[in-house]
Amino acid sequence: MPVVIVEGEKTADAASKLLPNHTVISWMGGAQGVNNVDWSVLKDRMVSIWPDNDNPGKEAAHNISDQIDQHNGFSGLVSIVDIESLNLPEKWDLADKLPSHLAEQGAEGLIEQNSLAMEKAITANLAVQSNENIKQALSSIDILEAQGRIDKDEYICRETYHATIAAIAANKNIDLENNPKEFVDNIRDLQNEYSDLQKAYNVSLAESSNNEDQPQDAKEELERQLVANTSVLHMSQLNKQSLTKLHTEHIQEAAKEASSDMQRFSDSDKEHVASNMYTQVSSKEWRDELEKDQQNNAAGIKLKFTAKTIDEFLVGSGNKDAHTQLEHIRKYGMDESTIMQEFKETHASGIQALASTSESLSTAAATMEENRNLINESRQWGDQTNDIDVTK
Repeated sequence: MPVVIVEGEKTADAASKLLPNHTVISWMGGAQGVNNVDWSVLKDRMVSIWPDNDNPGKEAAHNISDQIDQHNGFSGLVSIVDIESLNLPEKWDLADKLPSHLAEQGAEGLIEQNSLAMEKAITANLAVQSNENIKQALSSIDILEAQGRIDKDEYICRETYHATIAAIAANKNIDLENNPKEFVDNIRDLQNEYSDLQKAYNVSLAESSNNEDQPQDAKEELERQLVANTSVLHMSQLNKQSLTKLHTEHIQEAAKEASSDMQRFSDSDKEHVASNMYTQVSSKEWRDELEKDQQNNAAGIKLKFTAKTIDEFLVGSGNKDAHTQLEHIRKYGMDESTIMQEFKETHASGIQALASTSESLSTAAATMEENRNLINESRQWGDQTNDIDVTK
């Protein structure tokens, strides 16, 4: 069954009664104990998190979601109930009575509705802010640098740098659009955070790499910088401490593509390539492709928990034989539960079970025809079975 995570044993007991179609769990240590839990046990599980309606609960939920996503290697299997949109009382949790305006839909319905909404919003925060006031606020960085009022950070691409600073400011609730003065007043702190994020990313990259993986030439070094700068940008835009494996692989592919034809590596050449890559990874097409791959990875796993028929496992399948075999076994009214269980294990084992059952029925039907005289004789003596029953 799908898993629902709540905070506290009391809440878990109450939620288990409200959510009979889910496995409800909690963890030790409350909101502060999230990092002490081995969340890898929920790898490849369909998970919803229903946080307590307070800031520590919301922060814990996002922390848990990030950690499970890392173990999966992609996003899309974990959703967080949007408790703000439900208009719940402060500090409300599932151990409390469901408010009247939500009672009719029920907790099960709220989780299902929320999961669908989350699927459509995985990469929404990667969209580039284009408001003219924001552009003017960001241009003040260049002015302050030229005046010597702030230090110039090291970066290849001005657009990537500005977008990262804007994302960091948004995470600190600084309103670039309506209050550019607050942004300018805090620019040095934003720069420091940018530098800290770059250093932290490079340290984590060094720790996870072998000496053999270190850049060997100018092109490889440029690709490493492009990946680092874009990763920090996306971590800031998504307000996450790290990116999933799939997300990183998409960035790495974009960096290789951007630098593939480079022959010279002057500063202006690097800036041109970095600017092209920024345009690419900021495009709707690139975000849609990432979203599509994440959903494809999640789709097969979700089916294990949500599918109620074999047909759902074959949606979009080009395997004509499988569809024909399914029609064949249904002709005989066979019990499909065993085949369903095989599909829930792996799609490949489900296909094999489908083929095996259909083949067995074909063999049985052939044997029945070979013994047609005996069957006809038995019917003369009152046997009521038809050919389908005999084959089964």
